[in-house]
Amino acid sequence: MKLSRNRIIFLGFALVMVLSLCTIGIGAQTKTLKVLTVSNWWFKGHDAFADALYKKLGIKLEVEKLPDEQGVQVIRTRLAVNEVPDILLYYSGANMRQISPEQFFVDLSKEPWVNNLVPVVKNVVSANGKIYGSPNNSMPLGGVVYNKKIYSKLGLKVPTTWKEFLDNCEKIKAAGVVPVCYSFKENWTAQLLNLIGWYEIEKKHPDAAKLINTNKLKMADIPEYVGDFRKLSELREKGYINKDYLAVTFDNAQKMIANGDAAMYLMGSWIVDTLSANYPDKINDLGGFALPSDDGKYNGVTVWASQAIYIPKESKNVALAKKVLEFWASKEGQAAFFKVQKTNGAPSFKGVNAGDTYGIVKDFKKYLDNGQAAMALEFQIDISLSNDLPRACVDAGIGAKSPKEAAQAVDAALEKNAKDQKLPGW
Repeated sequence: MKLSRNRIIFLGFALVMVLSLCTIGIGAQTKTLKVLTVSNWWFKGHDAFADALYKKLGIKLEVEKLPDEQGVQVIRTRLAVNEVPDILLYYSGANMRQISPEQFFVDLSKEPWVNNLVPVVKNVVSANGKIYGSPNNSMPLGGVVYNKKIYSKLGLKVPTTWKEFLDNCEKIKAAGVVPVCYSFKENWTAQLLNLIGWYEIEKKHPDAAKLINTNKLKMADIPEYVGDFRKLSELREKGYINKDYLAVTFDNAQKMIANGDAAMYLMGSWIVDTLSANYPDKINDLGGFALPSDDGKYNGVTVWASQAIYIPKESKNVALAKKVLEFWASKEGQAAFFKVQKTNGAPSFKGVNAGDTYGIVKDFKKYLDNGQAAMALEFQIDISLSNDLPRACVDAGIGAKSPKEAAQAVDAALEKNAKDQKLPGW
């Protein structure tokens, strides 16, 4: 059948109109949500997730990244005056609970993805029994980072008791290598032994965090906590640390452990971010194990939660923001994130394959998978310790305070800060 010239023109015009209407329809369905975050809380993986979200649901994220230094204060100010985005990234744990999340954030407790949260992380996005946020990233894990080549060369096994740990230190020292690197030039690194020792305390004293938080238990009355200060001092007294520990920085320590100048370093798995960038040919020589307890019965890693994603109550797009969080928690959403974001810890959601990662992370994660992990104390109590714990650890490490005195200094700081925060029971 032949078509007339006018009919062909008409059909062509009609086709153009249909395509134009389809395009208009897609544009009309696209919704833009505003996201507010501190710059260093937003990674390439989040950009990849945002792309996947747009393709899947037609939701576009407009992200405002605040400067790292002033970002947190800006967020608090905007919350106070109700200048809020649709989605907000903010601290989890005690820092979240301090700003009264029930006043600012939507209760997400009944969202379907909540059941997919890894159990150890639920508490840090909760307040008063309700869940207000979704973890923003994977969970770093803490323990002992060690140079596997040195261990192999000296025929050493991963220690499971503190005595075995010290025995390894003695053999490493005899071989002319620093057994344990201290980097007290940056005092935040001094607190790692106490932080990674929390698993043993939580197993032996399950209600410790709750009792500390309500002023019913003192740190100095927990033998294992005082014992961690003892271990910190003992390693120095036995000559198992580097002599220049007061001048060594975090960066220096990474160089020492990567190059085999030190055999072990007490640290969190976030160290792989800089190790992989600065020592890509050495990072696979490193692994990790849990800090050994005295009797070896309670060996596990410490877990640090990431920041979390919240929906402000004043958002005009709460229902749509909930869809974003649902997609974020899904296997598809997490896959988009981890496809470009090599994890420095364990996924915060069950059944998520984070892809390949480094030996340090894999070794630490084995403890988590086996149930041998505890959330860091800072995420379990409402009291801020800021620089007080690092200072106490430095004092114990250099011998300026006894282990008991260092623990008492932490108690004094907790009391002062709790009163400043006007917490009940203090």
